[in-house]
Amino acid sequence: MWGQNYILSPFMGVDQKQSFTLFLAKRAAMMLEGDWLVSQIKEGGNVDDYDVFPFPNGTGRLYGFAEYFYISSKTSKADLAAEFINSFTSTEFQTEIAGTFGALSVNKEVKLKDDASAMHKEWTQIFADAKGTFVNGDQAFPLDVTTEYFRVINDVAAARIEPQAAAAAMQTFIGNRKK
Repeated sequence: MWGQNYILSPFMGVDQKQSFTLFLAKRAAMMLEGDWLVSQIKEGGNVDDYDVFPFPNGTGRLYGFAEYFYISSKTSKADLAAEFINSFTSTEFQTEIAGTFGALSVNKEVKLKDDASAMHKEWTQIFADAKGTFVNGDQAFPLDVTTEYFRVINDVAAARIEPQAAAAAMQTFIGNRKK
């Protein structure tokens, strides 16, 4: 229903830069993005012209994923890298840069600044009201399954296959995988 009635077809062929340009030009009604988009809108448009709402998935949960800091096992500067990560995630530094990237800090002790934008405050409330999170399946799939998953969801969005048939096709693909 979303693919047929509301999403540009073929939506998977539109990259983020192109969709963002269409959005700022008011040629796209919405973008499926996170709290980082606020800063991007500030750079290219007027934040007051936009609003945010959680995707209506009927669960009260938000899509979420993790970003990690890694230190190479081959580096001779592991202690220096760890010192940087500690400094970057410290309450002092995160307070200084609060709201620069997104509404939420990587440090749970850091709150939004008083002069935070209304949209950042909305995001903070959305996160506070969430009943949990879920991770998109492709985040945990092996590469061949991810590739098939994207092919199948593209076909659903382009109305080349019905959702029930897509689920069956995906299950068949997984069942036929070489272990």
